[in-house]
Amino acid sequence: MKTKYFNFILLFTFIFNISCEDLLDTNSKSIIEKIEGTWKCEESSSLFKSTQDFYTVYISPSASDSTQVLISNFYDLGSGVEAVGRVTGTNISLATQTLLGGFKIRGSGTISENAQQINWTYYVDDGSGEEDEVNAVYTFQY
Repeated sequence: MKTKYFNFILLFTFIFNISCEDLLDTNSKSIIEKIEGTWKCEESSSLFKSTQDFYTVYISPSASDSTQVLISNFYDLGSGVEAVGRVTGTNISLATQTLLGGFKIRGSGTISENAQQINWTYYVDDGSGEEDEVNAVYTFQY
């Protein structure tokens, strides 16, 4: 009986350790290192974009702030356009900011536990005064 109990505990410990292996360390620096790279964006918008849009963005760490990332080609505005996001745990916040071309943005995203997906809700004003609500899913490419 003791052998069965011991084997059960051993098996449980093994499974628990394997299942926790891919969970994301919630340290912001560690998360930023894991999300750096190219992401496929699948975006749907309530106002400015009439159909679902697919494009790529590149997320890189900010050189000036270890809690921030730069998102190149945000909202498909071009590779020279970067939004600034602040990473706190598994959340990314986009403080209100004006991007090149006069696009004012704000919003937030949640990074998945395996750092392979980010679910976003953000708002974009193209300068017209109307705010577009955007839902997007970023999927890590490499």
